[in-house]
Amino acid sequence: MLRANSVYSKFLLIINIFILVIVLQKYFISKKSNPSVRYNDDLERIELFINRPHIFIGGSMSSGTSLLRSILDMHPQVKCGPETKFIQLILDFILNLQKNKKISKFIRAAGISNQILDDSIALAIYNVMLRNIQTDVGRLCNKEPSNAEHIEYLLKIFPKSKFILIIRDGREVSYSLLKRSKKKVNLSNFYKRLRYWDEMLKVSYNQCLNKGEKYCLMVRYEKLVTQPKSEIKKMVDFLDIEWTDKMLNHEKYVGTEIKISKKEWSKKGMEKKINSDSLQNWKGNIPGYNHTIVMDTFKMLKVLNYTD
Repeated sequence: MLRANSVYSKFLLIINIFILVIVLQKYFISKKSNPSVRYNDDLERIELFINRPHIFIGGSMSSGTSLLRSILDMHPQVKCGPETKFIQLILDFILNLQKNKKISKFIRAAGISNQILDDSIALAIYNVMLRNIQTDVGRLCNKEPSNAEHIEYLLKIFPKSKFILIIRDGREVSYSLLKRSKKKVNLSNFYKRLRYWDEMLKVSYNQCLNKGEKYCLMVRYEKLVTQPKSEIKKMVDFLDIEWTDKMLNHEKYVGTEIKISKKEWSKKGMEKKINSDSLQNWKGNIPGYNHTIVMDTFKMLKVLNYTD
């Protein structure tokens, strides 16, 4: 969630969002001299960009979102690119804005309806996605772990888009996060990260169910790394794209066809072939682990059948 504590910080963020939209709209403006024709033409273009079939990927951190985007990046008609973090800020901001009645009333009083705000947010996100890949492609794709908290909103502002939610055992996620951040592996730190996973999955799992199988596909990390061909085939069918064997060998193209950010935590993992080396590393490595307490405290483990 966005952690800006001051009204000033929130105000700056929304100003930056609308600056992005203004710059984008200037690019779209027709060279025709008639202002009304230019206006109508731009509205049609906005509608066109919003209604393109984009792809969004989300899931908790260390759940396999980077692997998933690397696989999709190998398709000739799909391009995701690295995480931007800016889209996360935009989505977190709009969520906070919706909860702030005072600012919402101020915006409405200025004549900005929810539809205009949604279209503006969509255009800002589209602009970032487009410039992030910097190439011609059939389907734009965005991968941010926190997208999982905004499934319903993303599919609302991009009505013809689809979402892939990747799910991994929360205990392995928690252990992975501890090892990745070099934090001490103890029960307190383990619980803190497991609580993050549990709370995120409560939101994302239900939102994905609400949108239905036509628009939101749940992919289990465990199946993806043990049965890659069949699981990728499910994604291909869901997205209505053709199969390509390159999706089974993404590691050969990291740094060339797969654009990598220097700040991406999962860079080393992306350079590896799809493997099942990280399925149950947490077992026997959490001092004081009590299975009954964990199952009773973190409900989503049972919901998702991670009970062994």
